[in-house]
Amino acid sequence: MQLLLTQAGFANKFLTMDSKARAVQHILLHQVFKTRRDEIDAIRLGMDSINLTEFLSISGCCIPLVFPLSSDMAYTAEDVLKLIRVDEAILSVRQVEAIEFFKKYIKELECG
Repeated sequence: MQLLLTQAGFANKFLTMDSKARAVQHILLHQVFKTRRDEIDAIRLGMDSINLTEFLSISGCCIPLVFPLSSDMAYTAEDVLKLIRVDEAILSVRQVEAIEFFKKYIKELECG
């Protein structure tokens, strides 16, 4: 865990219950964006290689996929929680605690 926190830029900081939310944000930012920078750059280059407006004028059926309505993008905490599938029988106590923390965090995000 310390290695992951260091890679995410949360080094030289004391991890406490008060700073846990900040640590989670650092880890998620690192895992989602920084470690996937090459993939994101490849997607950007691919999108730059085509003229999006020309593509959409030819393929009008793709417009809802490129520009979805906010009502099409609504996910509830329950939708996300349904996707979490783990076999808690093979996990350590600490791993089960981590999973339960993230489940609780997801529920709190919806409320807040």
